[in-house]
Amino acid sequence: MDDDRDRRLGRLSLTSREKQVVDLVLHGHSTESIARALRIVPGTVKVHRRNIYRKLKIKSQAGLFARFVEIIDARIG
Repeated sequence: MDDDRDRRLGRLSLTSREKQVVDLVLHGHSTESIARALRIVPGTVKVHRRNIYRKLKIKSQAGLFARFVEIIDARIG
């Protein structure tokens, strides 16, 4: 995972596995691809994604991208 991205995500109270899932989502991976990369079943990826969305108070992958852009903008601005 990119060190700078890891620092930004670290402030979001996500577990290390949730951060890995976020990183892979932000790199365009599907649930199935994430499951293969992390050697877990797709259902577990879905659980991680649901927990991520709940913690970040978002409802979709688009919300995840928007949140990440907000974090970047806050760091730049």
